[in-house]
Amino acid sequence: MDLLADGGTLLFYGGLAGKPMSLPSIGLAHRALTFRGVSAGRWVRTSSRERRRAGYAEALAVARSVPEQFNVTAEYDLARFAEAIEAAEKPGRTGAILLNSDL
Repeated sequence: MDLLADGGTLLFYGGLAGKPMSLPSIGLAHRALTFRGVSAGRWVRTSSRERRRAGYAEALAVARSVPEQFNVTAEYDLARFAEAIEAAEKPGRTGAILLNSDL
């Protein structure tokens, strides 16, 4: 929060840890900071189909531009969906399994 400008917004994504978070309230009040939670599930439910499609395309473009930032075990064409599921369920897998309709 110290890195935000006065009036800035801190986006909190996910909350997968399931543990309470602690924030210094003085920073929120005196600097007029906003704390806002976001989640992919809510975005999918509340966004238009066109917005979701554009968002997915943007996310893929970003991911493809910096592949070194992602630990990908394998990428499968959508037609090989069953193989991708098998690979995703293998014990000890450390990276993501990607499905791609462009292969």
